[in-house]
Amino acid sequence: MEEEAIRRLDVNGKLILTERNVTRRFEANGRGQMVMETFSRNLSGLVLSDNRLELSQRVRRTTTSDADGGGRTVEEVEARVPGSPNEPLRMVQRTVETIRKVNAEHWETERHVYRLDLNGQLVLAIEESGQATGR
Repeated sequence: MEEEAIRRLDVNGKLILTERNVTRRFEANGRGQMVMETFSRNLSGLVLSDNRLELSQRVRRTTTSDADGGGRTVEEVEARVPGSPNEPLRMVQRTVETIRKVNAEHWETERHVYRLDLNGQLVLAIEESGQATGR
């Protein structure tokens, strides 16, 4: 587990804790997993007046590896929706990246990024692909 504390000066020039990031990494069933949670005093523009920190974002990343060196990474970002600071976290972005071995010296990468649309649905926002030689 890793923890990072971020302190900033308040309006009175006093150094206060404004954000804390907690990262946990583990392996399970052949998958590498990482969960990073951000606790903040600033929730979508609403600054908390007391010293408590609220969970404002969670990132989950799962990586699986293939025997040939390829693999897949799925990253999901949960956050508070702007304008609704009292609502619970919800998924706001999902990224899926796949690396495949084409032949002995060529690799193909595909990346799909899904984001919330105006109706609150995750839709494909970015689609990228590329090739590389070597690894």
